[in-house]
Amino acid sequence: MDDAVARNRRHRTTLLAVGFLLAAVPLAAVALVVGLGILGVLLAVLVAAAVVGGCWWAAEPAALRRSGAHPATVGIEPRLHNLVDGLCAASGVEKPSLHVIEDPAPNALAVGRSVDHSAIAVTRGLLDTMTRVELEAVLAHELSHIKNEDVLVDTLAVTMPAAARLLHRTMGRTREPQADLAAVEMTRYPPALASALTKLRDAGTYVSAASWSTAHLWIAAPRSGSDGPASADGTDGRFDDHVPLDDRIATLQEL
Repeated sequence: MDDAVARNRRHRTTLLAVGFLLAAVPLAAVALVVGLGILGVLLAVLVAAAVVGGCWWAAEPAALRRSGAHPATVGIEPRLHNLVDGLCAASGVEKPSLHVIEDPAPNALAVGRSVDHSAIAVTRGLLDTMTRVELEAVLAHELSHIKNEDVLVDTLAVTMPAAARLLHRTMGRTREPQADLAAVEMTRYPPALASALTKLRDAGTYVSAASWSTAHLWIAAPRSGSDGPASADGTDGRFDDHVPLDDRIATLQEL
């Protein structure tokens, strides 16, 4: 886990540095061309830093807003809060903010700019279709993304899509299976997550609020083909950085 955290922190730093350079170099060049000199270059650096900083701070709320999420209060969603409280206490992770997406398709996502500033959002369909142990397994999966700091790059990809999505694609094929295994370490019950993923597969995970900029965040591909080219099975081809659910279920069944 320490290796995963260190890797994700390096990726975040790399993304921020690349984003800064991509903004600062053209701005500085323009400043020199128009004769603003060193003051113009300094201004370009400040503007670039502000842009990159804004992307970092805005990514989490942007992802939740684009997904149609709203805060989940303890009074209305006690089971959700109770399960996350238990998982956080057992794993030593600070409790993320919890949100609900009013969509009938079962699915879930995690976002955050750090372990201490993170959020988990689940759809109404997930809450309605999962048993307690299945829901706990899905929440453990999402919490593992936060604990391992996968969310650092994934969340930045919402506001810095060009660079971040390319980096995400290089590790996306292992991201979800690794989170599955980490979830099993938390719950100590592989059949629960296998059963939950089976329900996701059988129910269909299309989420109306899903978009290209947030597709990689979900536990299962949101299966929206409305804004891009569809693959042979009718799903959006740009969502194929998700490992097929059948493969993930088979791995869990072997544990």
